[in-house]
Amino acid sequence: MDIIGGCSSQLLASRIAEKIDGRLILAEFKTFPDGEQYTRLLDAVDDEVVIVQSTPTDSDFVNLLQLIDACTDAKITAVIPYMGYARQDKQFKDGEAVSARAIARSLDVSRVITVNIHEDSILSYFNTRAESLDATNLLAEHLLDMDLPNPVIISPDGGASILPEGLQQ
Repeated sequence: MDIIGGCSSQLLASRIAEKIDGRLILAEFKTFPDGEQYTRLLDAVDDEVVIVQSTPTDSDFVNLLQLIDACTDAKITAVIPYMGYARQDKQFKDGEAVSARAIARSLDVSRVITVNIHEDSILSYFNTRAESLDATNLLAEHLLDMDLPNPVIISPDGGASILPEGLQQ
């Protein structure tokens, strides 16, 4: 299986490729003077590809779309560790875009995997099979292994304030 790391997730992609004994496909990324993105795969891909790309910025999202387009003849799984715009998951005022839905609908892939997506309901916006992996316990284990004297974990909102096993309030 081929693994491609987007510009924001190259290290993670290389670690995944190593872990599953996959072939890491390198890509070239450039930004033109006018701000447009350029993406080019440096090797041909097989018929099954995993693209690993977080989308914290608009440019990262465009890079993901370009990587998908460069692999059009393959069965593509998009792994999106951080999905930008996922917090805009519903319409609060008339005329607002549901940005999570717009982003999800624009991905033409066979499967999508996210990590701790803002709301599981966003998964229904994808036009393909989509799932969100929960990394909370892995992060908690890592923090416990660090043996920090008085760790402080800050949640962006009340919905993310769940304490994993082993950590106390």
